Order: sequence, then C-alpha cells, then structure tokens
Amino acid sequence: MNARLSPKLLGLLTAAALLTACGGQRSLIAVKESGDRAYDRANSDAALVDYQEFVERLPGDPTGRFRLGRTYLKLGRPLQAREQLFIAHSQNVDDDEVAEALAESLYAAGQHEDLYKLLRNRALDRGEIEDYLRLAHFAQRTGDADEARQALLTAARLDKGKSPAVQMELVNFFESIGDRDSALERLRMAYYLAPSDGKIKDRIRAYGDVPGPSFAVRPPEQE
Repeated sequence: MNARLSPKLLGLLTAAALLTACGGQRSLIAVKESGDRAYDRANSDAALVDYQEFVERLPGDPTGRFRLGRTYLKLGRPLQAREQLFIAHSQNVDDDEVAEALAESLYAAGQHEDLYKLLRNRALDRGEIEDYLRLAHFAQRTGDADEARQALLTAARLDKGKSPAVQMELVNFFESIGDRDSALERLRMAYYLAPSDGKIKDRIRAYGDVPGPSFAVRPPEQE
C-alpha cells in the first residue's frame, strides 16, 4: 500500500492532532510515524503497539489496518493478521498489496479454502494478469499443480502472448513439476519475445540448446 497519506486521511490526522495536542496524547501522525520507523527497523513488537493504538483511534482507515495486519504476520500471528487485513481489504478492494498480505495471512493460517475463494473471486472479478499470477503462485505453494497450471495459462491468454515474463512463469512452473518438454517449449516462446535477454539465453543453454532464430517459437496466445 502506498505510504503517502491521502488528502482525506491527512485532514483527519491533522484534526485529531489539534484535538489531542493539549491532552498529552500523541497525535495520530506521530503514532503512525513511530510505528513505521519501528517496522522498518524490524522492531515488530514496538510497531505493533503503535499500530494498535492507531487503529483503535482511527478504525476506519485501511492504511492502519494494513500496517497492523502486516505486523501481526511478521510476528507469526496469522489469525490476528487475517482479521485486520480482511477489514483493510473490504475497505480498499483494489489494493494489490493488501490483497497479497491477506492471502499470506490465510496461507499462514492454513485456511486454504478461504485463500482460494479470495484469489479466484479477485481474478474473476477483475480479470487482471497479476491476479491470475498471484493465484498460480499460492496454488503452487499449497501443492495444487492443476490450479496453478490453469491460472498461468489464463494469465498467458490475457497477456495475448506479449510478455516474456509470463512465458517464464510457465517455464518455471513446468520445471517445478518435472515437465521438461513443456518448460522447453515455453522457453522457446519467451526467447521469441525477448531474443536479446541474457537470462533467457542462459536458461536455453542450461537445457543444452543454442539460442538462435531457429529456436524461437511464437506463443499460441498471439494467434
């Protein structure tokens, strides 16, 4: 989530600071900045205290919920993280960073059914390549190769065979399940899209092949 404060949130924080300045209580801006400093310094316990205070005093702000949930994850408390991140996600459904953190909390908590529900619905509702890649990554982590394959092929179709990065995602997937032939075929497609990419050339050589015009294959998603 973007660390920059929105004008609306900045106004709320400024008003809160004015209301509390005379009472000895830290302003919300100070609380948030203290939490951010602690989190950046890997002092998750101190960050937790600050973010808890921030959320208690400004419960409607998704930024605070996200930071609190992220801190719970760092501390190995996925259930508490899920609670905060679910609220943050409901308040800002289009934020990819919040969705990623919520998915991490569900995975860490072993709530795989809820994880798939979140990621599938997000992918179907938005139809974005990144959403299908995220679904594929978590499917691989849970050991569901069929779900991962389908998500990656959908991402490739949405991409229309234009991005070598998407093709390389398929290369990595097929390698992970031991399907060398499919991995090599997708590697040929990645090379077709980016023939000057040194990393792709190195992968080709690792297969014992030589990069060159005859190696390239046009991705079927372009047809």
